[in-house]
Amino acid sequence: MLREEIFQLADLTQTEAKVISVMLRLGHPAGPSEIASAARLFRPQAYDALERMRNRNLVSYVVKNRRRVYSISDTKAIASMLQKKREELDKAIPEVLAAFSKAQRETVTILTGIKGMRTMYGTIWEQMKSDPKHNFYRVMLTDATPTRIMGAWFRRWHLKRAAQGMTAMIIFTPDAAWRGKQLAAHANTHIRYFKGMQKIPVGLYSCGKYAYVIFWDEESPFAIQIEDKKVATSFVEYFDVMWEASDVNPPKGSQGSEME
Repeated sequence: MLREEIFQLADLTQTEAKVISVMLRLGHPAGPSEIASAARLFRPQAYDALERMRNRNLVSYVVKNRRRVYSISDTKAIASMLQKKREELDKAIPEVLAAFSKAQRETVTILTGIKGMRTMYGTIWEQMKSDPKHNFYRVMLTDATPTRIMGAWFRRWHLKRAAQGMTAMIIFTPDAAWRGKQLAAHANTHIRYFKGMQKIPVGLYSCGKYAYVIFWDEESPFAIQIEDKKVATSFVEYFDVMWEASDVNPPKGSQGSEME
């Protein structure tokens, strides 16, 4: 049986992926209530997901006994979306490895969804904890999207990190100055701003022996994790150049808003 995370790679939300996975498992047309029960969702959640996918021609319905019964209308379209995402990943991974350059050995892992992002931050935490004097959490060129996606969990993560003496060095885009100011109030947190970019969907992170390229998609974020000390070191060298080219204060008029 296909895991629902697979369908998130086809640009479906977590709820939509649950619904599609359940519909395949059921193997017959079903109403929103049956689908919601099987997917362990509230009925309005399942219905809204079905309607969104119907608008994309991925599912369709017929009316039986004055009730809507849904079925998957275009399995080829879903397969095509997965194939496109696979091609993007196949292209991205070697480009990332080339950019981070000539390491003799790389261990690459793909992390998907909110669960995958929390796994990534857990690994970063363990790296900081193992050597807090040297293993800094470095983020090169980020906007406020990670905060919006990860929510209160992420805010607590930073508070706990700062309280336990773990250092973060973060280069924000100017539009995320409001978030930069929030974090700058924490202990062990150093913030700068790079004027040359605004809202970007890709984050470059490192800590200890790990380097990351994170695609902060609002619906289904995913990360490429590279476990290699040489790659991570080359990232730090690049980060240091960007850090020196960045400003301590954001440009005037570029404060951004938490509601963006």
